[in-house]
Amino acid sequence: MDCRIGSQLTELQPFLDAADRLIVLMEQLKEDGIELHHLDLGGGLGVPYNGEEPPHPTEYTEALLAKLKNYPNLEIIFRARACNWCECGDFGDQSGISEIE
Repeated sequence: MDCRIGSQLTELQPFLDAADRLIVLMEQLKEDGIELHHLDLGGGLGVPYNGEEPPHPTEYTEALLAKLKNYPNLEIIFRARACNWCECGDFGDQSGISEIE
């Protein structure tokens, strides 16, 4: 299952709320005999264009993993900070980026 709630979020709560909704959906699917193997939570914390102070990627990661602790066999995919791409200063060529936190 994949989820994307927006790339300009600079607070944790919307991501945690989305995770809660996904957990409900995963449980409903499981009751119907459908067990998911991966959960892709999207692009991560947004770009602080107006002086916002997004949480540290570690805080984001730990909060999401705590929500999903009851799913040890679920592959969890996410990018902790979408803003890493924008902080590089060149939107046109991202070929130099080899790893995203």
